[in-house]
Amino acid sequence: GRLQEALAVYREAGERAHERRLTAWEHRLREGLMSIHWHAGDLRAALEVGEELAAEVGPQRQPDFYLAQVLADLGRHEESVDHARRMVDRSMPTWQSLGEALWALSDAELAAGNARGSLEAADTLLERFGNCGPTAFVQLTRSWAMHDLGLQLDRTSLDAGQPVVEGAPHELRGLALLGTGRPGAAAVCFSDAAAL
Repeated sequence: GRLQEALAVYREAGERAHERRLTAWEHRLREGLMSIHWHAGDLRAALEVGEELAAEVGPQRQPDFYLAQVLADLGRHEESVDHARRMVDRSMPTWQSLGEALWALSDAELAAGNARGSLEAADTLLERFGNCGPTAFVQLTRSWAMHDLGLQLDRTSLDAGQPVVEGAPHELRGLALLGTGRPGAAAVCFSDAAAL
């Protein structure tokens, strides 16, 4: 609820890290700044931060998850998918690296209209890491991919776990209803999800 304060804190901390030549910290703080812009819906500002950072750090240390999300949300699907695939290629076998890369790839593929690729990335993530990380959003993406492929959902409930994903169980329930030909009931669930 205090967006401007959060942006100011990240900017100031990033400037201090730059002044002290704490390059890794500066990059992390700028990635955080990009994520704040993205979460606030300011996609152009998020892209600007992400592209500036990408130009500075080069191909070996690209800003990852949020840049893929921003590109997808701006309709730059091919770039988003390519970026997410590069993330997977250079990832370490941990949730924070490969898990997030597969999550980004699943989201990017779905946004690009490739439900099969989205489902494959989500399944790989869930098979590899189970519930080691925050999977509610991945499970939603997976469910939308299944719906787009005309497959019956194999999961109709999930535990939100964190306040940021409170709407996820409602959305998943709505998606299950949509898949059974009940769009009116689904719309109520989607509305409930959006209200949270």
